[in-house]
Amino acid sequence: MDSAVYRFDESECRCSRARVPARWLVATPHRRLGIGPSGFGWTPYGLRHARQMGSNRTACGLPAVSWVIFHELAFVPGANGTCRECASVIAETGQAPGGSRGFGQKSAPL
Repeated sequence: MDSAVYRFDESECRCSRARVPARWLVATPHRRLGIGPSGFGWTPYGLRHARQMGSNRTACGLPAVSWVIFHELAFVPGANGTCRECASVIAETGQAPGGSRGFGQKSAPL
């Protein structure tokens, strides 16, 4: 075996560049199997709340430690099936929602 050190050349990397994730993501206490934006898999079940990564509460203040965070779904205030209190808190604080993507559509990949 050759003891030469392999030098990594960034031009050889075929991975996608990291993008900024959505600020507010969809979080629910339950999930179910179904068709979602990325095909068949886990989808939110019940009222969709807004939650930021690293927080243990939703925007409306509910404790959500064990809740499922759907990293591929950006929270869009006012959409059907979303928490009105989360939407109003986001509007009051002036913090932008998950982005310009619609409810149930993919957010920027991590």
